[in-house]
Amino acid sequence: MKTHKLIALLLAGLTALSLTGCSLARPEAEEPEQDRFAGLYMVYSPDGSRDEFYENPNLTELGSETVEAGGLGGIDVPRQVLPAQRDGEGEWTFPGLEGWALYCIEWLEDGVPTSAMVSDMADGSYHTTVADEGVTNELSGVLYIGPPEGAPADWTAYDMTGVWTPYFVYQTEDGQPYLDGSGAASSGGGIFSYRTEHTWTRTVDGETESVTVSAEARVEEVPRLAALTVRQYGADGLPLCSTDIPLDGTDRRTAWLDGAAWALVEEISVTGGVTRAAYDRPGPGEDPVTHPFVVLDERGLGTPLTLTLE
Repeated sequence: MKTHKLIALLLAGLTALSLTGCSLARPEAEEPEQDRFAGLYMVYSPDGSRDEFYENPNLTELGSETVEAGGLGGIDVPRQVLPAQRDGEGEWTFPGLEGWALYCIEWLEDGVPTSAMVSDMADGSYHTTVADEGVTNELSGVLYIGPPEGAPADWTAYDMTGVWTPYFVYQTEDGQPYLDGSGAASSGGGIFSYRTEHTWTRTVDGETESVTVSAEARVEEVPRLAALTVRQYGADGLPLCSTDIPLDGTDRRTAWLDGAAWALVEEISVTGGVTRAAYDRPGPGEDPVTHPFVVLDERGLGTPLTLTLE
């Protein structure tokens, strides 16, 4: 057995939690000194194995860790991690491992503790509380699932065949995010939420303070869209035009017509269901209208997008 797979099995034994259909909390865990827990990276896979992490060619060594090997005692082995990289747009990604991020980075800027949230989940929320006891960073986000392509009409979220794995995101002292393959046990399809909370310490101006990071990822179900339509109306309520918005994400903007006073955005699902949202036309200097919607891929995994009326 490869060393990294032995480590994986040990970690899995320590985190044998069932997530399906409920909300779970993981108790605070002690991390090695070099680890600063930052949040979650949610990965969806057909079988829930961690091979896609351990077989990633982008892994690199970061120190070592001790593995207990029965009567042999502790054995020091190289610690394999997956560092995050910045893409051409300055966004953090974990190369070779598709997933959804929800974490915060802590660093010192001119001696002042600074933090930033990294998230590509929907409805991302980041709240920081500073108290005498220390700093608490609370993060939350939503992942969307729905019927895969060709799913029967009676499909439900619990028919999902793949599983989610919550990987723990850590950071080095200078704020470099990375994964080491650890995290919670995988969860099957369905609606669930996963929450975890960890605490680490840092020294600022000679004083030690605690930093607690709480991260919660929720999985929610949405219908598969067949069409997204914008209908504009005049002040007299008469229809002026109807515009179909591509669902491939290539064109998510449409312009107000002269004389338009309000608009109706219709989301039509493949099963025939319709949801509607009405928007008044903004006045001069006001922000444009934005309408959030979710597009599912062939697996039934959702990408949150935004339609803009300007």
